[in-house]
Amino acid sequence: MLPLVTSMTQSKVQEISDATGIAFNVTIGYFNDSRHNEIKRYIPKECKTIRTIDLLLVEDHYMLNERLPMTTYFIRNYIEILKECGGMNIEKQMKIYTKRENKYVVRYDRTTPLWDVMKTLWECKYFEPISYGELFTYTTDLYKQNLAPFKDLTYAPKYCVQLKKKAESKEVNKAKCKFIPEHVFFADFECSTDGFHKAFNICYDSEDGSVSESIWGQNCATEFLERLPDKSLIYRVSKGVFSPNLNTANRNKQVTYI
Repeated sequence: MLPLVTSMTQSKVQEISDATGIAFNVTIGYFNDSRHNEIKRYIPKECKTIRTIDLLLVEDHYMLNERLPMTTYFIRNYIEILKECGGMNIEKQMKIYTKRENKYVVRYDRTTPLWDVMKTLWECKYFEPISYGELFTYTTDLYKQNLAPFKDLTYAPKYCVQLKKKAESKEVNKAKCKFIPEHVFFADFECSTDGFHKAFNICYDSEDGSVSESIWGQNCATEFLERLPDKSLIYRVSKGVFSPNLNTANRNKQVTYI
């Protein structure tokens, strides 16, 4: 569910439609009840429509309004389903759509539009508005922007932008290191976006390129650690996070995460 682009004017959508021959159905969603949802259609003016794409516009973010392999029932009853069906495959849990005779019923063909998923998550308070300025200030060597909203002109030191100091290399005495890696890997948690989103996947590559593998399933993290040779150093890529609890499955291995 990655945003395609932010802050693009709706007139630009029409320009894209005219230039590509693609029609767009844009659902404009609002989480609060102050405004009703809208659907705007953009059709090529001077050429035949070659295809139609459904988009979702929420909080100035455009997204593909695709159908996701889950039900709103699963979202609303997630805690109870997790307690009673903890051993069930997560992809099967996501297709539960009702409870009948004290048993959960699964329909594998059930899908839900992204906007309905987002609205349900909002209603269940899985989403909440935050002010980015309360969390961080976005800074790089080329671009600086204070992400806090300007409520007044009062000087706020905690929101001041500062250039990051350049990293300085330091000589490391390997003899004093408790952990000396013999193998280096780069890994990240991913999910498939080929058609439907499919959860639980780890991709990893070795530094020398001799290993490039992908592991699927709910136990992919444990299996990944079991495959690693002893004295491995792992760099996580992007935003993937390895749970410290996974170390319990590999007590006999020396593995370091960065």
